[in-house]
Amino acid sequence: MARYTNRDETPWGRWFLGLLAVVAVLLLFFTVTRNQENGIFNSLQPEQSEPQVQILDDIIRNPDNYIGRQVSVNAPVKEPLNDRMLMLEAPGQLPDDELLVISRQTLLPQGGGPDDYIYNKDDIVRISGTVRRLTIADLEEELGTDLDDAAYAELEGRVYIVADTIQETSL
Repeated sequence: MARYTNRDETPWGRWFLGLLAVVAVLLLFFTVTRNQENGIFNSLQPEQSEPQVQILDDIIRNPDNYIGRQVSVNAPVKEPLNDRMLMLEAPGQLPDDELLVISRQTLLPQGGGPDDYIYNKDDIVRISGTVRRLTIADLEEELGTDLDDAAYAELEGRVYIVADTIQETSL
């Protein structure tokens, strides 16, 4: 009969070390998961240095930095324009501090009339979508309709957001 002098060399010793390794990995996993939920690892994630409303102001002032990018902003509705478009009001000091939003879904409630919009003046909304520079042709394609070019000529070249989602929220 063989005599084992080192505990690690026994069948039970190897089994014990394997079990110990599994327990250590599980403890590490659960500790990291719990710490992420408690915000301990937030320093590893990129911080937002400014509130989302100020990002809207930056989109208006520096649109070339955002063209083609996904953004998410909170802002008050300045006015609904039609069943797929609304204007957001930015917090800036200039009178043109507004941003056009084109929704992929209708902004009319089910069973509502043509002026019964889901979001109305001064409602705070969170918009998530892609920033683009407006051309009448792109706008017609996005809305799926032929527009009166003269009526929308003033919007040509302005920046806008194609909204994937719009939700009512608070600032």
